[in-house]
Amino acid sequence: MRATTAVVLLAGAALCADVRVQAGVTLTIQAGTTIKGAKQDSTGKATALIILQGGRIEAKGTASEPITFTTQETVTDTNIRGLWGGLVIAGRAPTSATNPSVEGLDNVPYGGTNAADDSG
Repeated sequence: MRATTAVVLLAGAALCADVRVQAGVTLTIQAGTTIKGAKQDSTGKATALIILQGGRIEAKGTASEPITFTTQETVTDTNIRGLWGGLVIAGRAPTSATNPSVEGLDNVPYGGTNAADDSG
């Protein structure tokens, strides 16, 4: 999914594929929301919530209404890692890497020259 307009995630949101928030788009996650990612999409890749360069995330949880990112899978002592791809914020802040790109994701560059970059 490629978000090209404003997006709001509500309680019970489930990610079954990569969700990519494009430049100029703000993803708002309301307090108390739990976002669950599937271990894999239909092609076998891990699902992830990706804020691309120029995109924004606004997620303001509270102590009584936290925002939680987790997996749809049942977590056990033997499978505690690798159950979904996670949250990726690909900002434009300086990095020492040359032509940096997020490992395992197609076309997700990060880094730049803007020390004041703010993706959320």
